[in-house]
Amino acid sequence: MRSSFLSRWRRIRRAHWTVDGCGIVPFTDPYLRILHRRVLRRLGTDAEWPVFLVWIAARLRAVFALPGHLWRWSRNERVPARHLPGLAWYCWRWGLQPIEARAYRRLGPSGPRPIFSNVLAQRAQIALGAPEQREVVKDKVALVQRLAAAGLPVVDTIAVLWEPADLMLLTTLPPGGYFIKPRYGQGGHGASALHVEEGGLFRLGRHGTMDIARLVALLHRRLERQPFLLQPFVSVGSGLPMARPPGAVPLTLRLTTARPWGGEAVLHGAYLTVGGGNADDYDWRHWVRFPMDPENGRIEHGVTYGEPDLRVAKVPWDGTPIVGRSWPDFQSLRGMVLKGADLVPDVPMVGWDLLPGPAGPVFLEGNVLIGSFLPDLRTVLAGRPSRLPELLAGWVTGRESRHAAGTAGDQPQRQRD
Repeated sequence: MRSSFLSRWRRIRRAHWTVDGCGIVPFTDPYLRILHRRVLRRLGTDAEWPVFLVWIAARLRAVFALPGHLWRWSRNERVPARHLPGLAWYCWRWGLQPIEARAYRRLGPSGPRPIFSNVLAQRAQIALGAPEQREVVKDKVALVQRLAAAGLPVVDTIAVLWEPADLMLLTTLPPGGYFIKPRYGQGGHGASALHVEEGGLFRLGRHGTMDIARLVALLHRRLERQPFLLQPFVSVGSGLPMARPPGAVPLTLRLTTARPWGGEAVLHGAYLTVGGGNADDYDWRHWVRFPMDPENGRIEHGVTYGEPDLRVAKVPWDGTPIVGRSWPDFQSLRGMVLKGADLVPDVPMVGWDLLPGPAGPVFLEGNVLIGSFLPDLRTVLAGRPSRLPELLAGWVTGRESRHAAGTAGDQPQRQRD
């Protein structure tokens, strides 16, 4: 039986004020228009609606949903009311989420144009490439297995917690630091630091010291939604441009690979993520991200997501200046992620998270829904327009050309030497 009208609208709406990554002003950039049309077709297929009806519903939602969404966000973020009209225009003009609008608005005229919104980028990243390979990247267990089988170093997984009864395994852990993260999480969302203390006590994220009964109660609902991975805390290796952070938020390298239709993967962007040294602060908005030159790993001024106009030259915990220094053996990192990209050749973009461990860098995870702002962080801060719309639009036109030629499948034929 076909879904009711209301249930289809709920499937269309999802969680954003902008359904399709577009505001109320149509895109003029040709690559953004190609991606927007592809996203509308995908949404129409998911909701069993014709494309024109999806477009109308998306525009109506953009007009009526943004004011309330923006007001609630401004109250949570303590944004002065006088800033809201300018933020609303950025949202409506480019299909941005409020936190994106604040970032681009603070960059001012020096920011890039046109702006490629995170929602449009994520909708395109869902719609393009081979679905089975996207699922491999999203599944932390499957991806780690594929990377390890190819001889690439990965973070050890102590156990996969499938159901609440598996939580009793935590009582057998020796004292130390660990991480619990969802099997299908993205970019650290849902991850928590777990500290096992003497005497059978635990600390989970921002929660205080607790016994196993309270820990099980806190994690029970999470495990009802999806399995979780239990991993050890990875100590930072030596020879890095900064000292080891005192908190539990690890130094993480995000290297993004991008593959043009029918071509070879390239390293599109790179940045270093550091926390503020607070073991409990897993709020990604507070993390500092230092862009790196993808050619040589040279570290540039860092920013937080909410304040890209305020540049950071030193690490937060000890004031070590790192701008201008190069990450050691960066070419090996490049080779690792390009080899990883070749294991999922029909995924246009992957954001690879690596940890600088004692024996060298290791893969933590891969991410598909990486948006546009962070993969393009170095480009955004330099005020240059993104190259991602052209790359992703190439997958749309390549697929359409292939179908027009009567060739089955959505995947490109690789160029051969």
